[in-house]
Amino acid sequence: MNKKLSFHDNWTYEGRQITLPHDAMLESRRDADAPCKGAGAFFTGGHYIYEKNFQVLTEDVKKHYAFYFEGVYKNAEVYLNDQKIGQGGYGYLPFTACADGALQEGENHLRVEADTKDQPDSRWYSGGGIYRPVWLYIQDDVKIEINGIKIRTLSIAPPKISVRTEHQGGEVQVEILDQEGNVLETQKGDDLTFTLDGAKLWDAKNPNLYTARVKLLDAGKIKEERKVPFGIRQISWSAKGLFINGKNTKLKGGCLHHD
Repeated sequence: MNKKLSFHDNWTYEGRQITLPHDAMLESRRDADAPCKGAGAFFTGGHYIYEKNFQVLTEDVKKHYAFYFEGVYKNAEVYLNDQKIGQGGYGYLPFTACADGALQEGENHLRVEADTKDQPDSRWYSGGGIYRPVWLYIQDDVKIEINGIKIRTLSIAPPKISVRTEHQGGEVQVEILDQEGNVLETQKGDDLTFTLDGAKLWDAKNPNLYTARVKLLDAGKIKEERKVPFGIRQISWSAKGLFINGKNTKLKGGCLHHD
């Protein structure tokens, strides 16, 4: 069965073992004349190198290994056994590095390099390095793509959603679960529409969530299964303000960069 595994432990940075997430900039040099000035806490930036060794079994060496980085700040380059397998330029977007062609039986060496030397590069303290979780996907040829499940609200009266699944091989089955885990509806297909009569809408005061349980079936067996939480809500904005489910909603505070 295809797997998604935590890949946070047993990394090394500057010769010592660490656990991700990690902020390398906190350990770099500060200077009163740093280009970022006080907004960036006077850090001068740096070049950060993370390394990790891991084992691959003989029966797994022909499988698809992919590393999903939720965030590396910034200009990341990923090397597996000294072969470049991926990169991520913008520090706040996730990216995937695929190991096909670079994976070997036995011990493998993963290296991630990030660079923040080009200062100033922001109007705030950015941090540096692998500051978000990392996940390892181990998949066969029959698989759901890593970011292959998209759920969208089509309407709120009646509550209607679409579930689109990108995959290779097999057949997709989607179950919609309520908050207690009860199955509300089941369908098969890559691009599905569900009308969920009586479903509770999501808003800031009532963050009602449902779950799409997506199964990839191959010859009647479950090849891969993922659970994706979602809320049913309609968001719009105009000169009159922000509206959630048709109701004018005031923002109190906001997302502060990394937070």
